[in-house]
Amino acid sequence: MSGFRLSSRACALFVAGACLGFGGKLHYAQVTGIRLTWQADALVTAARPLLQAGLAVVGFVWLRNLRTGRREAAPTLGDWLATTLALNAGRWLRGLTGPPSHPQPPDEALLSRAIGLPSWFLPYLLAVMAILALLGILRLLPPGGRLLPFLAMGLGGAIGIRLWMSVLGPFLLP
Repeated sequence: MSGFRLSSRACALFVAGACLGFGGKLHYAQVTGIRLTWQADALVTAARPLLQAGLAVVGFVWLRNLRTGRREAAPTLGDWLATTLALNAGRWLRGLTGPPSHPQPPDEALLSRAIGLPSWFLPYLLAVMAILALLGILRLLPPGGRLLPFLAMGLGGAIGIRLWMSVLGPFLLP
């Protein structure tokens, strides 16, 4: 893993690798200098999916607590923040895009193999769980505005990536 594009996986790899004592240098567009064994790579690779699963669970529980008894009310800032955290589960919808011979997302496929399961098992299982989580989120949001958080997240994500790659990333991590 001498160099790859900066993503949440790269950030998780850098932080987990640093915590485990593996070196490395973080640049705005990649992580370089980390050499891992297969077992260490599987351990470090687990950082991103575990973080996203934790954020999704916290967000969903928070949203459920906020919206119970006021499903018809307009969303508050807390509702938006909880929804944003809960939408971390949407990452696993990628599990439906790959065939069993080349499962997606690759991190979850690697973890599935590392624990002795077929590489497609964990991605497909998480895809089913993501569908259930997204349906639960939709049911908690007020009618008439249920798709707004999804549109806002997509637009915000596109703008955020553009800003990071062209302005903030090169400035903060040359």
